[in-house]
Amino acid sequence: MTARKLAYTPALDGLRAVGVLFVMATHGAKPFFVPGGFGVDIFFVLSGFLITTILWYEHEKLGRLRLRRFYLRRFIRLYPALLATLAVTMIFGLTLDPDRRGFLIHTIGSALYLSPVTDARYGSPMFHGHMWSLAAEEYFYVVWPLLLILMMRLRLSWKTMAAFMIILGLGMNAVRVYAAFTTGAGLPLYRTGGIAIGCGVAIIIAETDWRGNPILNSLIGVAGIAAAWAMSGPKILESFAPVCIAVGTTGIIYAVCSGRRWWLQRMLELRPVVYIGKISYELYLWHVPILIAAATYLHVNRVDVWWWVYPIVFVVAAATHHAFAPLQERLRTLTDRIGADKRVRAEEPVS
Repeated sequence: MTARKLAYTPALDGLRAVGVLFVMATHGAKPFFVPGGFGVDIFFVLSGFLITTILWYEHEKLGRLRLRRFYLRRFIRLYPALLATLAVTMIFGLTLDPDRRGFLIHTIGSALYLSPVTDARYGSPMFHGHMWSLAAEEYFYVVWPLLLILMMRLRLSWKTMAAFMIILGLGMNAVRVYAAFTTGAGLPLYRTGGIAIGCGVAIIIAETDWRGNPILNSLIGVAGIAAAWAMSGPKILESFAPVCIAVGTTGIIYAVCSGRRWWLQRMLELRPVVYIGKISYELYLWHVPILIAAATYLHVNRVDVWWWVYPIVFVVAAATHHAFAPLQERLRTLTDRIGADKRVRAEEPVS
């Protein structure tokens, strides 16, 4: 069966916006608790869906996956904003963090996607506590394209591949639930099971026409997120939240890919919401260090300053996004041109 290329869907950027706003609400409310840490789980499922859709269509079109191009494009997309954030955060850390040595170690760890390692070894960082999710995502994407190539070379059916990834994702979440009941451990890296579920959903959507009822799918999506909200707080209950988010996010993905617009899709396609989704990566990077720097400098809680800090964060995130966009586009074009030149040379006859 021929896979279908997914056209740009603004509502999926809107779903990114929902994820990042949940995360920002949680961090801004401290020391009070506001549910929303599951915003990362929304990102994970959506990321798995989008990345796998790109890889799946590329294999359908070319008969292979261009791994070098995949990794280079991720580097081009992620690293400029990351390095800019870390550079500015150096000013905050060296002036406000009493543990300067620890701060520098966590900064290096963040730059090398080693935050889970440095966090485990040196404790929770003051300014980089949110970087673990970026590292976890990259660990997954180091392995996933290689695993996908292996499954394709083994000539597994798309149904087998999709089922394997969904079962893998559910299994990873089951380990988190078991750990919560037995040891109380959070096992944050196992939250990447959401990425695996998103990968499986992408394969199914690429290979089938069925999209279900958009109204029912939207209701499932909202119900899944609401259930995760209700479970937030107690560690044992919260361990079930990623599964609820996976179900909810899948429902929303099906709803917006159905081709029939309903109220949820219209809300996610509002221009301000879509724009927030487009700069969600930069918002995620910047909101923690700026928020903590302001609260620490003024000797107040985050909840006391978020209302004026977050507008600044939005401006900085938007500026970062647009400042690097031309450079990133040139680098992407350059990598594509180099790849095309290599293919032409490889196809030239030997004289």
